[in-house]
Parts: sequence; structure tokens; C-alpha cells
Amino acid sequence: MQGFWVLILLALTRPGHSGVVDKILQMFLTGSKNVMKVLLEIETCGAPKIANIMENRTAKPGDQITFNCKVDMSCMVSTINWYHEFENGTEIQIKRPGDRGQPDIHIINSVSPVDTGVYTCVAKNVIGRTHAAAYLAVNKAHTLLQGHRFESLLCLFLSRLLLLR
Repeated sequence: MQGFWVLILLALTRPGHSGVVDKILQMFLTGSKNVMKVLLEIETCGAPKIANIMENRTAKPGDQITFNCKVDMSCMVSTINWYHEFENGTEIQIKRPGDRGQPDIHIINSVSPVDTGVYTCVAKNVIGRTHAAAYLAVNKAHTLLQGHRFESLLCLFLSRLLLLR
């Protein structure tokens, strides 16, 4: 019985587990004899599973991009983290457990060229971990063509080209 309460407490402290907790509590309160079976299924279901393949994306500066990492919450998933690997190979953690919003969705409200890179969702539990990743390409040419900036760059390019001759 102590394991039951430990699982309930663990589930209550992790985002996205309310469905499992509700199921166990409902079975416990109705006197169901299958509570132990549900607990055993939860404890032995294995490493987390991601139900989708995240797709590579291309965007223009200012676009909103959403990455969805559909983590199967029927297994006790203890954490979902998001990472961004930049073009130079540097990787940073961009979303941690406890951050606002849905843990399995990452939204970039207004992309810029610096957002180009690989976005990875990592789901972990005590059994193991799994991940899904997608590449975001931000079309840099779009920013060059806006306003006078393009004309300035064209003049600079042509002047340097003439100097090389």
C-alpha cells in the first residue's frame, strides 16, 4: 500500500500525469480490486514513448513555429526537456519541467535567424529515456530584402567587386 501512495505523490508532482492519478484514485475509491494491476502496469511499462515524428520546418523571420512532441503519458514520465542546438554546435536547454505551458509542446512566437538549428524533446522516467528532434531553417534572405538594407548591401557588394578587379 505504501507503493501506491508513493506513486500517487510522484504523479502529482509531475506535469501531465493527472489522468493516471485520476484513474488510480477512482479505482481505489470504488473498491476495485484492479488497483494493483494498474500500479504494476505503470511500474513496468518501460521507457517513455513518443507517438509522433517531429518534422523539419522552414520559416520566415517573424513566423510562429510550434514543435509538438506527443509523449505517451500512460507510462510514468518524470521529465520532458527541450534543447536547441545552434548552427555552431552549441546546445542549450530551452524548456525545463515546471516551465509554463504544456511540457510536450515548444512554441517560438516570432522566429529569427538565430533560431535556426535542431530542436530536441527528451522524455525520461526511471526506466529510460527517448527523444525526437527536428531542424528549423529560418530564411535569412527574407530579412535582407526588406527596405533600404538590401540596397545598401547591393551597393557594398558591387563596390567590393569592382575593387577586386
